[in-house]
Amino acid sequence: MKAEYKKEPGKKYLVISPESPEKEFAVQMLSENKIPGLLSFEKRIFNGDTGFFYDVSGKHALQDNLEPLLLSGKKISGLLQSLYCVSGSIGSYFLEIQGIILDVEYIFEDEQGMYFCYNPSSEVKEEQVLETFATRLLEIIDHDDDMAVELGYGFYKMVKQGDKAILQILEEILSEGVPVDEIEEKRENRIEVEEDIWMTEEDVEEKCDMWEIFFQKKPDRETLICFVVLLVVSLGYLGYLLCLSQEMSLAGVTGSNSSITAIVFVVLSVLGMTAAFVDIDIKGKR
Repeated sequence: MKAEYKKEPGKKYLVISPESPEKEFAVQMLSENKIPGLLSFEKRIFNGDTGFFYDVSGKHALQDNLEPLLLSGKKISGLLQSLYCVSGSIGSYFLEIQGIILDVEYIFEDEQGMYFCYNPSSEVKEEQVLETFATRLLEIIDHDDDMAVELGYGFYKMVKQGDKAILQILEEILSEGVPVDEIEEKRENRIEVEEDIWMTEEDVEEKCDMWEIFFQKKPDRETLICFVVLLVVSLGYLGYLLCLSQEMSLAGVTGSNSSITAIVFVVLSVLGMTAAFVDIDIKGKR
């Protein structure tokens, strides 16, 4: 299988020249769909020669960042997780596992994750593809990394047994221990709130619940308008009484029955608007 890179304005492609006739159905599925975990595919014919164009713009081959070419446990975990995801998604497009090119030279990555090339002209059997890939992994794992050794040899052993499908193998391998990504995520979620005091993100959210209660309920529009109008009318009425009683003291005005009534309505308006925002549960549950 011959491969080369070609650049076009704003684009970079990996171009593979097929060595055998492609499956037209697979070509159509790859060309017309954006399949999660697979590089965008396009078939081109120039001067009678067919080329499979894979868009690798903004991505780099897995092997490019490895010098020497040694995969850490974290990298292998990410690789197997990506393979698990793409193996599960291609079935919805009636594509077969053996079409995925499992070679670090054809596996690309960026900040979002890893991507695989799919060869619609592949004639290799699934068992052979997986065995070749598992064997290659053993050659490039970092043997000083315990996790890399555990994942690499565990995957190789299960593939060689040949009694399980690829999805089942990957699921069992990845579920044996906590993936490194999960460990890193938990570590990043630890937030320092005071010196020598650490809280998890869940702890912080629980502490913030006392503030969220004032904003978690959206007020009923009609009810809120009624209370706002009542507040404006009550304040206006108080101002009107003050204007009519310019010679009276403030205490005298506020002490009158009319003023007391207006003040009561002001207080009720404020309480009503507050109740419109606050979610109150008389059973003590939110």
